Amino acid sequence: MAIRKSMMAVCILAAGVAGVVGVNRLVSADEQRACSKCGGTGKVECGRCRGTGNEKCGVCWGTGKVNVNCSTCQGTGKVQGNACQACNGTGKVTQQCSNCGGRGVILCGRCNGQTTETCSMCNGTGKSPLK
Repeated sequence: MAIRKSMMAVCILAAGVAGVVGVNRLVSADEQRACSKCGGTGKVECGRCRGTGNEKCGVCWGTGKVNVNCSTCQGTGKVQGNACQACNGTGKVTQQCSNCGGRGVILCGRCNGQTTETCSMCNGTGKSPLK
């Protein structure tokens, strides 16, 4: 049984003395050039996290801490008419962000921490899209 390679017609432009000349020829799938966006890997750096795999926590905005109502005075700032000592009368206390564990960053929601995503130019094939 003979194996047939898929062939596709492409137009190669060459600059000649009379100007640009188009030449049609068959090109096998193996001869296709690597995608210029991903370099043939089919993957590109994640555009959301810029390849870090993490993004800023949306709860604490990257600080790792959040202000919450004081549990001693229930956010009033007073205990029995006096300034609450636990929050210095502000009614708020700072605690570690539970969303990010105090790190200020969470796993990227786009690449799920993988740092890369599928190339949109070649749809992950790594081959230059021919038209």
